[in-house]
Amino acid sequence: KQLVELMGGSIHVESKKDIGSSFYFIVDLPEGEPLEVSQILVKLADCLGLIPEIPFRYESICAAIADREKIGKHFTLVIAAEGAKPAGGDFVTSGEQQQNREARLGGIGAVVAAEIEKRTGKETRVVVLGHLQRGGSPTNMDRALCTLFGAKAVDLIAQRKFGQMVTHTGTSVESVALSEAIGELRTVPLDGAYVRAARALGISLGD
Repeated sequence: KQLVELMGGSIHVESKKDIGSSFYFIVDLPEGEPLEVSQILVKLADCLGLIPEIPFRYESICAAIADREKIGKHFTLVIAAEGAKPAGGDFVTSGEQQQNREARLGGIGAVVAAEIEKRTGKETRVVVLGHLQRGGSPTNMDRALCTLFGAKAVDLIAQRKFGQMVTHTGTSVESVALSEAIGELRTVPLDGAYVRAARALGISLGD
């Protein structure tokens, strides 16, 4: 409904007794280059996502916010991963780099919020989810998974298989070597399902 109304169209329904109902919409499309659905949906999506694998541009972020403003959406959530960085820029860290250790990332939210407020004049607020998410009452699945993990861990100790991490594969509980679990940085595939789904839903990734 929002998409049709955004494009100046209308939704209709026709019903016939003992036959059924038909729902359809009418939209007048401009002549010229075909429209990308993502160009329309970005105005409807309530959030933007910034991830390390896709350097963002402040121009793109502010343009998406402005597009939402035009259709009466006076709020936008900008969700930034700690490793997100602007095109041509670097990661934001929360402390000095320690020797032989990964950089401690943190603070990108405040940097992005300040720049958005500076460029758009809109008041911004920063919330660090890690400061809010402090767990809660465990679900039945949580309890069952803890039991499975604990039993597997004890089994590994009994077999003197140390240096292993218990893991849930989706169908069973197994173990992998710690070196295999943490020895390689996992990244989001740019052509993977999550990125494609986000773009299909009109979620801007800031590029």
